[in-house]
Amino acid sequence: MKVALLACSKRKAGSPKAVRFFYLGATFTKSIRYALPRFDRVLVLSAKYGLLELEQIIEPYDLTLRDMDPEARLAWARKVRGQMREAGLLKPGVVLTYLTGMLYSEGLPEGKYPWHGLTMGQRLQWLNKKNQPSLFSRD
Repeated sequence: MKVALLACSKRKAGSPKAVRFFYLGATFTKSIRYALPRFDRVLVLSAKYGLLELEQIIEPYDLTLRDMDPEARLAWARKVRGQMREAGLLKPGVVLTYLTGMLYSEGLPEGKYPWHGLTMGQRLQWLNKKNQPSLFSRD
C-alpha cells in the first residue's frame, strides 16, 4: 500500500472544516491534487493534531513545528508514530512518502522523501510539473 503524508499549512480556514478543505496554502492544495490519484491513502501531519484523515473535522489553530522546541517536536513525533501504528501504517508492505519538509518527517518511520533538499519554491515547481496533464504518463 502506498501512503502519502502531507504537511499542514500556515494558511487555514477560519472555521471547523474537513482536513481536505481546511488547509489553504498553495503547497498543500497542490500536494493533495498530486497525491489523491497516485496513492492508496493520503493523510496529513498537523503540528496540533498529529496524523489526520482527510475527512476528519478540525478546529482552527495557530501552531507549527517551528514554534516548538526540540523536546516538544520529539514528543510530537512519538505521538504521531503511535497514531501511525494505530492506523496500520507500520506494517510490512506499506510505503510511506513524505510530501513535507524534513521537520515534519523528523523522528518518524523511514519513507520516501521526493522533496529532500528542495526549497519551498522548488517544491511548488515540482508539484506544478507533476500536476500537469501528460499524454504519455500519469507521473
